[in-house]
Amino acid sequence: MNTIDRLRRDHKVLRAKLDVLESALSMGPDAWFVLREVCFTLSRQIRDHMSREEQLIAAAKNSLDPATLAHVSLEHKDEPRHLRTINKLFVTEQGHTLEHIRPELTRLIEGFRHHLDEEEAELFPVLERVLGGR
Repeated sequence: MNTIDRLRRDHKVLRAKLDVLESALSMGPDAWFVLREVCFTLSRQIRDHMSREEQLIAAAKNSLDPATLAHVSLEHKDEPRHLRTINKLFVTEQGHTLEHIRPELTRLIEGFRHHLDEEEAELFPVLERVLGGR
């Protein structure tokens, strides 16, 4: 499996996690521990995925549009920070209510899906062209 295929596989796994989060959110407070666990594992998976992605971006840096580089860099800072906030809410929230977590989690799910779509449409084709089958 080449590196771009690995990133695509990561995206499938990440989308599946987002689907699980969305489904668990619809179940309400009974799914508190499921949501918390999936958010914690999602944090690790996103961190690992971003590391792989950033290695490829560094290898192709000279061939990438500066605006694309800036956009990817910004989102790679925002999403982990957003997940840290959500994970902190899971630790500090009293009574296992989803009142504060639901809006944050919904924004994360929507934003991260959009980010994955953008990468697949804009970044991956450029990386494939520049890096080939490496």
